[in-house]
Amino acid sequence: MEKKHSILINILRWIAVLPASVVAYLLAYVVSMVIQWINYGYVGIEFMNTISVTVILGHLIVYGLAGYVAMYASAAIAPKAKFVTSIIMATLWCIFFIFAAISAFLVEQHLMQTIMVVGGSVTSSIGVILYICNNASSLKNDETDLE
Repeated sequence: MEKKHSILINILRWIAVLPASVVAYLLAYVVSMVIQWINYGYVGIEFMNTISVTVILGHLIVYGLAGYVAMYASAAIAPKAKFVTSIIMATLWCIFFIFAAISAFLVEQHLMQTIMVVGGSVTSSIGVILYICNNASSLKNDETDLE
């Protein structure tokens, strides 16, 4: 009975890897943006639509942190093969970011929105890759955490 319970938990964890990564990305993005808006003050929402080095760097940091947190969540939930799971998730996220950057050029947007989407895609990809580089040895050694 114990073995069946463990197998069921592992299956549920595998199913939750992708949704948890997406939710972690969105939560990290929202929390970072709220902190950034608090930093700019109440008028920050209007300020965010202007082109400014401070605003652009703030957005890039937010996207990079969100990518890093998304990778952390997917590796933390995967029951086994965490390194392989991280590589697969990094590939999926980077493909998504490439499509987001391409769509930013195809859809007519303001210059600031295009900069944010393309820059955010690049820095999110960098956050994803940094997570794998920083944690590669622990991910390779940590094949399972339930057994």
